[in-house]
Amino acid sequence: MEEINDIDEIVDFLHENYFGTDDIYSGLPDRKINVEVRFPFEKPLFPEKTPDKVNIVFKNCIFKNELKLNDSESLLNFENCKFYGKVMGNGAHFSGKIRFRNCHFHNEVRFKNTRFNDLADFYSCHFYQRTIFYKTDFLQTAVFSGATFYENVLFTYTLFNKLVIFRGTNFIKGLDLSLSILSGSLSVFDIQLKDFAVLINNPTTDEYEENVFVIGEIPIKNKRETFRILRKTFEGNLDYIHSLDYKKLELKTYDKILDFNIKIGKDRWSNKFNKIILWLNRKSNDYGTRFEYGVLFTFVIGLIFFFLTFISTEVFWNNICFDCEIDWNVIGYTVKQFVNYLNPVHSIDFIDELRPFFGISYILDFFGRIAVGYGIYQTIQAFRKYR
Repeated sequence: MEEINDIDEIVDFLHENYFGTDDIYSGLPDRKINVEVRFPFEKPLFPEKTPDKVNIVFKNCIFKNELKLNDSESLLNFENCKFYGKVMGNGAHFSGKIRFRNCHFHNEVRFKNTRFNDLADFYSCHFYQRTIFYKTDFLQTAVFSGATFYENVLFTYTLFNKLVIFRGTNFIKGLDLSLSILSGSLSVFDIQLKDFAVLINNPTTDEYEENVFVIGEIPIKNKRETFRILRKTFEGNLDYIHSLDYKKLELKTYDKILDFNIKIGKDRWSNKFNKIILWLNRKSNDYGTRFEYGVLFTFVIGLIFFFLTFISTEVFWNNICFDCEIDWNVIGYTVKQFVNYLNPVHSIDFIDELRPFFGISYILDFFGRIAVGYGIYQTIQAFRKYR
């Protein structure tokens, strides 16, 4: 691969290898660029012409130093390029389309206060460092399809004015959409995003801003909001199958938030009560995704309350015998009563016959009906997970 050690070599090559008049097309293929590149170049590309559009393609190039992008009306294309220096577009306004296709960013990528007035395409790109789009305006379509982010990616106060596409995007670590401004549409399909590590603390306002703007750490409340946004997006597309994945992740994250709030003493009793609700939700149907959990929960909780109801009666203690032979009639009667007990509207006549102590069995039966009814409801909800 031929090496370039002077920026003028790039300018001269582009100037000598172009075609078109109103729209000029030029490109630089298969080069290892060892110098810092600033675009637009200080030296005019086509001083003798006034083209309507300039299309420039860098193909199969290796950028060893920083690429600095400033205000430009050109159409820029980077295809199969590798960037070992920083890619910086802070404060730039791009009037033309910008395409990075199948590029590898081994260093920092920053588009702070950047405005993309037309298409911004990062198709099938690989981002190896934490990436923060801070106050970036995507006024038209933004494409991240097939891209892979190996570290956290944050869209902090980023505007998606028309459409942002995440199709087949792979998030190895974390994603933060919580602070993005979704004025347009969010298109997600076949993305890869699992649970990920976040900051669990109580930061000051300055610490919070530093995390989401400078460091690239994702606070846990941002994580929960990101999962909520994805869940609502899938629900809006009637894709209930994938919405369940992010509903589960959202509630698991909220559970950790409750743990932290309890630890620091913030609304302790309220958070403890909410944690109990989440615990029951997880155990009874795994947040609406597993009907078999509901069946097992109903059976076990029914058995517990049925047993407690029985041992609170005089007949039970008068007839208990550990050395006696098995009476299959008694076992059959007990099984019959247990199956009947699993009906929340069962009769209480069998309790009257057992002569309960101080009416305790009636109280236990009342709470048992609620618990069994809850289990049945949760089972039905899990069966309806696909609506």
